[in-house]
Amino acid sequence: ALGAKFTGYVAPYVFDKPPRLKVSGTVDLNEWKPKLDTDLTITVDSDATLSYKIYTIPFPVEKTKATLRIVDRTLDLKLDSARIFDGALTGAIRVLLNEKQQGLSTNLHIADGDFHKAMYTLYKSDKETGRLNLQLNLDGLLGKIDSFKGSGAVTVDDGYIMSIPFLGGLSNLVGAIIPGFGASKADQGKCSFTITNGVLHTEDLSIASAFFNILGSGDIDFAKNNVAMDMRVNLRGIMSFLGYPLSKLFEYHGTGTLESLDWKAKNL
Repeated sequence: ALGAKFTGYVAPYVFDKPPRLKVSGTVDLNEWKPKLDTDLTITVDSDATLSYKIYTIPFPVEKTKATLRIVDRTLDLKLDSARIFDGALTGAIRVLLNEKQQGLSTNLHIADGDFHKAMYTLYKSDKETGRLNLQLNLDGLLGKIDSFKGSGAVTVDDGYIMSIPFLGGLSNLVGAIIPGFGASKADQGKCSFTITNGVLHTEDLSIASAFFNILGSGDIDFAKNNVAMDMRVNLRGIMSFLGYPLSKLFEYHGTGTLESLDWKAKNL
């Protein structure tokens, strides 16, 4: 009754049990028309878990209250409230449905999420802890990673960060010089970033603890799964005086993939 393409329109929104929906509006069944008279609104209020795939990874969204609106061949999803990684998720997603390669535009925010759950979802890594905050703006074509562009920022507070897969090798390398470095609790990790043609670039990655501060910059190419990063480890507090002038000499360059990055000292 809603048209042959309606199932495809809502296919990305997979709930583990039926959500509560209210549907109202008009559906134009004449799919051949250049401009459809469709104006359909669907409100969602659900305790079920919604799995939404981004880069083939299903992200679990819970306690969703949202509004889906389809006008002509444009679908807008507004998240009034939701939960992801035990944090608050808000924002909006727009999908252009009239293209062979559907256009995607997102503006999403995660507040006070569980960094451990986020890393397990992304990498099946279960060592990290902390509280996650993320802001992301992203535009591109669905299924075409190298078309994406955007910007964002992320912070992780009061947690253990050094076992993140792409930092693991760096942790081991510095840990051979500074005993216990890899087990240090980081007070905060943060960075802002831009995305161009599917490549994420940051100039201000920072991971800090009471004893050290790691400053980094570099690129992550999601389409090719290539990473090139530069990191400098600065000692802090009493360690900076004991280790001076070595406190600013721990500089490293890493290349490889997000899952396995090869770190080498730049000054050796």
